[in-house]
Amino acid sequence: METRIKTGPSVFCSYYTEWNKDTYPRIEPFSERPFSMPSGSTGGAPVVMGDGFLAGLVQQCDALFEWDGALLTVNAPENTLFVSTVEDEVQRWREYHQALGFQFGQAPFGKLPEYCTWVEQSWLANDKTFNDVLSTLSSELIGSYLDTIEKKQWPAGRFTVDAGWSPFEGDGGLGDWEPRPDMDMPLIAQQIRARGHIPGIWLAPALLDRNSCAAKRNPELVGEPVQMNGECEWTKYYYLAPSGASQELINNLFRRVFDWGFRKFKLDIFYGPKPAMYELSRQCRVAADLLPEPVELEGHVPDPFCARYMDVIRLNDLMISRRHPGWRSVYEGHLAVCRNSAPGMMLNLDHIGGNCAEVGEDLFVEHLNLQQRDFEVGYPCLSLLPQHVGNDAVLAVGRFFKSKYL
Repeated sequence: METRIKTGPSVFCSYYTEWNKDTYPRIEPFSERPFSMPSGSTGGAPVVMGDGFLAGLVQQCDALFEWDGALLTVNAPENTLFVSTVEDEVQRWREYHQALGFQFGQAPFGKLPEYCTWVEQSWLANDKTFNDVLSTLSSELIGSYLDTIEKKQWPAGRFTVDAGWSPFEGDGGLGDWEPRPDMDMPLIAQQIRARGHIPGIWLAPALLDRNSCAAKRNPELVGEPVQMNGECEWTKYYYLAPSGASQELINNLFRRVFDWGFRKFKLDIFYGPKPAMYELSRQCRVAADLLPEPVELEGHVPDPFCARYMDVIRLNDLMISRRHPGWRSVYEGHLAVCRNSAPGMMLNLDHIGGNCAEVGEDLFVEHLNLQQRDFEVGYPCLSLLPQHVGNDAVLAVGRFFKSKYL
């Protein structure tokens, strides 16, 4: 069934995302099938929006969106396309989600702040390579970070052990998820909880190294290779091929991590083809619901076909530094897409100062102020300790926490 809509000289595509870029606004003609595209870092609802209209898909289907700069043409099966032309944009989104009919999760831990080791690892790394950043994670780093929180009298919250606790390659790597010998995960979770925080852990359950024990035991688990721009280190790995075997693998991973004592799961690298990411997200929800008590699932894909299986959505992968002058539009774009694509869901506003350890003090504080502005819809995540940036950053973090939590 063909639908044609006249547009202005630009449109906004919530689903169209590239790593660390504000690509949602479009001015060049395109022809694409939203459900055949990658989820990407922060891909939202399968919606095209423009002056006075919203056109969005409400069922997974083989729909084609074509835009020539003045006319949007949608070819989609009957009853799969929703169109609204009401004047108010908020009302258009509200009507779209009524037509979609999805229920979204609620964050078990509410607006408690988050502390995360990732950018602190990057700051400590000597040569800043990906593997070096992974290797800087240690129980000593975690202990020192917890000491700093206590010394500064910052509020208790989520505390997430990020990537590096498990090797990525070979026996024990992605798919096996065996901790490094020097990382006693039950003890680490116990230490975090003893300081009053909720233990969190980084997981990439959609990923697999083909040389892992899991892949060698069951080669059918190996799906499509990872493809992405901006973080090429991941392209040596593969996505899981969704199946009963992948569900069992995720079930076992979640149960192990739960038994170690972790209750917040930061899910990452769901960048792949949408049909597979949808199904693997659903399998994560199934695995979480099998656990003896609730855990918090945090995803980075606000597309409602993924987000409905999560509890929290993360404004993912914002690089802030002099080398990334477009970061403000990336932040605002991610925020708008997350709010509109997964309405009412709690947002992790992500690392204060972004993913770059080289962020300057002025940009760190500016980003913190944006998170304070947006506190109504989400919570802050402190990753790089502000004393590395400057005294004004330390004071700004203290004021933010005091105003919202203490």
